[in-house]
Amino acid sequence: MGLAYDFCVAWSALDARREGFEAVVLKQYCRAIAMPLPDGGTTATMAEAQFAAAGVTLMG
Repeated sequence: MGLAYDFCVAWSALDARREGFEAVVLKQYCRAIAMPLPDGGTTATMAEAQFAAAGVTLMG
């Protein structure tokens, strides 16, 4: 797909869940930008925490 895992893919998957759709992210086909966050994590780890809270399924 060529989309950023922690931005474009994350926002789309989270939007889908908010609208009541099932969302599955095929992680092996994405790449994270993984920008550092002030708390020591990255935008990728933040996206995964949001996925878990929203019920997004990760595969790969």
